[in-house]
Amino acid sequence: MRMLEVNIDQSGEVRSALLDLEEVVIGRKNDSREIHLDLAPDESVSRVHARVLLEGGIIFIEDLGSSAGTFIDGIKIDTKIKLEPESKVKIGGAFLDFRINSSAQKVDEFQADNPPANNNPEELLSSHEGKNIHVKLNRNGEISQLSFALDELFVGRKHPEHEIHIDLNPDLKASRKHARIWRTRNICWIADLSSTHGTLVNGEILNGARVIEPNDVVQIGAATMQFYYEAGSGGAVASKRIDDESAFEELDTYPVYKEENYRYHLPGRRKKSDLDSIFKSRKSPVGRIRVTHELKLDECGKGIDDGSGLSSLFPEIINQLSELPDQHSLSEWFVTKVSNWMPEVNRASFFMADHSSGRINLLAHKPALKPVVSDMLAHRSWETNSAYAWEQVGKEESVRRLSANAGIYVPLIFMEKELGLICVESTAESGSFSMTHLSWLVLVGKVMSISLEGGVQKASG
Repeated sequence: MRMLEVNIDQSGEVRSALLDLEEVVIGRKNDSREIHLDLAPDESVSRVHARVLLEGGIIFIEDLGSSAGTFIDGIKIDTKIKLEPESKVKIGGAFLDFRINSSAQKVDEFQADNPPANNNPEELLSSHEGKNIHVKLNRNGEISQLSFALDELFVGRKHPEHEIHIDLNPDLKASRKHARIWRTRNICWIADLSSTHGTLVNGEILNGARVIEPNDVVQIGAATMQFYYEAGSGGAVASKRIDDESAFEELDTYPVYKEENYRYHLPGRRKKSDLDSIFKSRKSPVGRIRVTHELKLDECGKGIDDGSGLSSLFPEIINQLSELPDQHSLSEWFVTKVSNWMPEVNRASFFMADHSSGRINLLAHKPALKPVVSDMLAHRSWETNSAYAWEQVGKEESVRRLSANAGIYVPLIFMEKELGLICVESTAESGSFSMTHLSWLVLVGKVMSISLEGGVQKASG
């Protein structure tokens, strides 16, 4: 069965659709013509805007005389044009990508063909004690159980260019590098790697990355799989998110938004139910980042004495801080001086949390280009009393690229009061920050928090 699969990124929400049609009309619902992809309420989208055609296994797109135009990879089209698999279509404020999915099944068909299996993790693990990720693989009715002492697995067809752990040869509906499965703490994730025929989870097309539970059935080509994660010697645990009530839960990747000023959500008002409507109203992110290191603020001594020489700078930093009269001079001092201690830093910014206005105010930044941040990761740093080092995700995960490739967020907290946030970034192509960098910056941030709160008390006294 050949079906058109479309991923739609609109107003910060990403959704997918499978369409059993050879012509798909895009626009806003109206009485004159049937619309298959409705992009309402975006009024920059014409009622009958464009159409996508599937002809002989090739996807074409054509603008239907819209007011604002149809764009492919930033170029406005004026004729029927072939869509390449990596092409990005922009209609109004929405971004769309299309591909042919010949392995797709509807959810009810999938469930009928794949009746519930015995999904008891303990039974699966009984003969594989001591491993980390376990896989129950079903290929044409032949079931095998695999175990890997790894944090990351790749599914596909073996070839010399990339290591494949679950080899689905000779199934040509499995791409050579089809999907990635990995674990972060007690969470198991899966992501499709821009495969030709897609990945299904419980019969639904996988778009981006998502958490998978032991009962979830993953289908790639004709094979189905279930994944179980074992946490050390304690046996198997079902992968699930922590902080279920917090809006700033642990995620595999965090969105980065470009906003004039960012909201500050007060402690005690950070439940999902409090912020769900705000999150849904946001525009699309300008990129995504993934945490590489995490450090609790009370563990900042880790890795300082590693021969880097950073510890020898600390007495002079304390002396300089003692001479700064207020938060403005302190913020300018930080963004100017930090690259002297950490040459990897190309950019630095200093934010204050304004509890009265509910805003995260930018006090200072270097260079002149205004920084963008993941305010979701910033709030998580306050919520967890932790600092985070991060790296930008790969191009296969996000087509939108940030100018910075790595960074660190350190929350400024004094006696449980959230004061602000310091951020540093590296724009180098292979830029990254180590646990030593993170630990060092946390130490500086803790001293800055003391100085900052002292300066506020002086000013108010």
